[in-house]
Amino acid sequence: MFCGCVVRATQGYVEKRTNVCPNCEMILKDTTEICPSCGTNVMYMARSTKEVMGFSYSGKAPPFAWPLYYVISGYWVLAGIASIALPMLVGIEGGSCFGIVQALLGIGLLLRVNRIRRWVNWICFLGLAFGLLSIGFSLLALIVDGKLGFEVFAFGLMTVATNGLMIWVIGLTQDAFDDFD
Repeated sequence: MFCGCVVRATQGYVEKRTNVCPNCEMILKDTTEICPSCGTNVMYMARSTKEVMGFSYSGKAPPFAWPLYYVISGYWVLAGIASIALPMLVGIEGGSCFGIVQALLGIGLLLRVNRIRRWVNWICFLGLAFGLLSIGFSLLALIVDGKLGFEVFAFGLMTVATNGLMIWVIGLTQDAFDDFD
């Protein structure tokens, strides 16, 4: 027998959402079809309902998640605009095509477009992998040239931190229903 199957309901013990057998007053699970004590068919009984406002993988997002999400999304927009404008300020003709894409992805993040959030998640996973490779190659660069190795290590560490933070924040703010857009 399951735990709690033989407990009989008393006046003070029954809560308003508890299923009770009408014959023997045994407390039943929501999934019980036949009372294990007396054999009464309880399939017709109304089941307890849970008030579901929305579903997310890890519960409600913490209070810092959305402001952090918007800060990082704004960083994507500003980094895209900077990579477009910086070559023009220096005097080089044309801008970065990647900068345009990054700015558009950042705007999509700010507007909470689910497809863009998934794309950015994949881009960040790739960036995370390349950041880890960069940290690995920095060890080789340390042997060749100490200053260059330190710069490559710092760049790789920054890449891992920013991409990991974006993946984490998207995961914090992700709803289960976002997967079906």
